[in-house]
Amino acid sequence: MKIAKSIKISIWCFILFNLAVAYCCIWIFTRMLPSIEAVMANNETTIHASMGMMAMLTQENSGLISRVQAQPKFEHFLREAESCVSEEGEQNYIDIIRQNYQAAFDRKKLEFNIVVDAVVQLERLNQKAMHNSIKQAEHMGRTGAWGIVFMAAMNFVAGLIFLHNLSIKFIEPLEEIEHTVSDFKKGNTMRRCVVSNQSMGMEKVMRNLNDLLDSINK
Repeated sequence: MKIAKSIKISIWCFILFNLAVAYCCIWIFTRMLPSIEAVMANNETTIHASMGMMAMLTQENSGLISRVQAQPKFEHFLREAESCVSEEGEQNYIDIIRQNYQAAFDRKKLEFNIVVDAVVQLERLNQKAMHNSIKQAEHMGRTGAWGIVFMAAMNFVAGLIFLHNLSIKFIEPLEEIEHTVSDFKKGNTMRRCVVSNQSMGMEKVMRNLNDLLDSINK
């Protein structure tokens, strides 16, 4: 029956549309969160390494710990920073540190100041990048939320359209058929289904019913 086929197609289209909306919602957040987390993890590592290098350098310079203790740890933090370069200009500061840290541990004032400044700039660069990542996450979160609202609104409209079409093409014609049969049984033998503006499948059903009532009425 054509009307049954039409209803089945409409239901499947509605189900597939809902699945597409759900998939889009999941896709938005699964794409957004990992990339931001990766960037922030690199920034955190570099900030931690910068703080470690500064601590080792200043503590050794002030005599709190020996160079034998401080320099290996400093080099460990430097390698840590090198392993997660992610920001533009970051490698430049790391190169400056690597070129001058030996002289800084030799208590050469110029190189010491150069290394300190490079470490400070490296930390600031990553702090700024982390701040920007947080802002980006907030922006993407708001964008994703509004995207979900928009898709939910589309889903709501699609649901209304589906129900409207279902009502016009199926429910209202069935009510017309029910009223016709009921009135005929009550004695109104002239009662017939109104077949104008009906879908093709329901129009055929109604015309067949009218023909049946005509044959009974003869």
